[in-house]
Amino acid sequence: QAAIAAFTKGEDWLDQLCAYIYENKKYAAGSIRSELPEIKIVGGPATYLLWLDVSACTKDDKALQRFLRDTAGLWVSAGSAYGEAGKGFLRVNLACPRSLVEDGMSRLKKGVEASGQDKRAHSASDHMYSYIKALPQIKSKQKYCMDMQI
Repeated sequence: QAAIAAFTKGEDWLDQLCAYIYENKKYAAGSIRSELPEIKIVGGPATYLLWLDVSACTKDDKALQRFLRDTAGLWVSAGSAYGEAGKGFLRVNLACPRSLVEDGMSRLKKGVEASGQDKRAHSASDHMYSYIKALPQIKSKQKYCMDMQI
């Protein structure tokens, strides 16, 4: 009965959740654009995850991911863990309280500034854009979840 209730009475809750995550995504994007302009944000459809092109900061997304974890206490995912197209990216989860997003953006800034990684000659964005285009387009009436482009 819980599943039936979720499908028949959960629309308001889902709308609120999607709106909350959307605001987290806007906050994170604004923070990154103003504080870390070398990092490019790659938008994706209907997701609570933010993909960051860090190829201007590092040659090794796994090394940066470990550095952020060990030095700044920020747990993000190395994009290369998700295949060849993810190399040069970090994946950030935004489905959390705003206070954690704010703290995470602060830790990201401090960690990237402290990393001192060499710059990379080319951007990994082209690989990620083709990966995102290959994702099946999900149809949904949920206006906030589908329009999270930032």
